[in-house]
Amino acid sequence: TVTGVQTCALPISVMNECTIKDTRTSGNAIAGKLNLNAASRAVLRDVLQLEPRFAESILTRRTAKSEGITSLADLVDLPGVTQAQLITLAQMADVTSNVYTIDSRGRAQGSGAEAEMLAVVDRSAVPARVLEYREP
Repeated sequence: TVTGVQTCALPISVMNECTIKDTRTSGNAIAGKLNLNAASRAVLRDVLQLEPRFAESILTRRTAKSEGITSLADLVDLPGVTQAQLITLAQMADVTSNVYTIDSRGRAQGSGAEAEMLAVVDRSAVPARVLEYREP
């Protein structure tokens, strides 16, 4: 939920807009999965359309474990969770990410000049692919 914006439930079809480009096959975009260890309360509730109690249970479990949720099996014993909820969740979410944004800033020792670079890296294949690279 964004401050000042009315909360609304987004349709599951939003997931079809979360895509990655799979260049190993036809190059067509395929639906991506959301990382439960990085998803906010609003994403769990509104995008994944989880019941508020289930979403809160996931957040509680995630913060209770120093390593986060390491497998969807970590959610099996959550209070009130059903097998149907877990099956639906497994189709839309995972516990890892393959695409990362790296933002780095540095200062030259001699001149003191600052530089910043940004890279978006996909590690789903070997070698990892740089999807975007920017520097001033």
